[in-house]
Amino acid sequence: MNRIDAKRAPHRFGPLLAGLFGCALLFWQDPVSAEPSEQALALYHEGDFLSAANKAEKSETASALAFAARALLTEAELRTPYGERGPLFDRAMELARQSLRLDAAMIEARLQLVAALGFKSRAMEGLEAHFSGYPEEARAHLDYVLEEDPGNALAHAMLGSWNLIIVRKGGAFGAAVYGADVETGIRHYETALTLAPGNALIAYQYALQCAALGTPDKLRRAEELLEGILAREADSAVEEIVTGRAGMLKAALESGSERVLEPILAAHLGKAAMPKKDAVPAAGRAPAERVRKNFSKDAIGAPR
Repeated sequence: MNRIDAKRAPHRFGPLLAGLFGCALLFWQDPVSAEPSEQALALYHEGDFLSAANKAEKSETASALAFAARALLTEAELRTPYGERGPLFDRAMELARQSLRLDAAMIEARLQLVAALGFKSRAMEGLEAHFSGYPEEARAHLDYVLEEDPGNALAHAMLGSWNLIIVRKGGAFGAAVYGADVETGIRHYETALTLAPGNALIAYQYALQCAALGTPDKLRRAEELLEGILAREADSAVEEIVTGRAGMLKAALESGSERVLEPILAAHLGKAAMPKKDAVPAAGRAPAERVRKNFSKDAIGAPR
């Protein structure tokens, strides 16, 4: 299999990922709250995220508002063109904060607020994100969740992402300022997978972070995780999208081409629009034999 030059990868990817101090994309999971109406939950499961958010928001309870924030973040990231997501991120952040004003112990609201902070911070330059206070606020919410619910797989995954992104972008300075390190990030991700071994969403985010780190061992781990995702059957609209993205990332890794991989990483990490589907070869074949795979827009989350 052709591989990306692992020694050059971290340096080449750096400019594409500037300002990404958040824990983006980690809000995806099956809804667990019983508070939103059955109709709102069904709309989310079917992939009508905006309608699910609108329906849930009408309930005006803490858990329903937290669920609405999650649905809005999903709509923004998977159904909204790259340059038009800001208002949805802002609305989701406000709904999460409203939920916490109603119930400061609402774990779901804290997790969605962390996700929203990540989306907001990735549009900033590194110093702007630092002075915004978003990294510290996100860490405080994650610490609270893990203190109250040590077995929360999503919180472990988010904290893993928090550590890896800060180290990757901030280097020794970021590690010193925020107390982040790669080993801690990896440990939290592995804990998350132990707690939720069938969660394709966490596995995909872990693979994405490993691919962005770009070292030989992390690239191998990324491929293992992606193979596991692709071997499972998606059971919801969100998982179908994530499976499609896992296929794109795996194909880009297998291509051996930084030109192919760089824009995929940038898009999946939220720093650029999704590349056209024809830009990515199909996974699982030698480069000369690849056939373009016809991913649907819904399958890869391409902007409409």
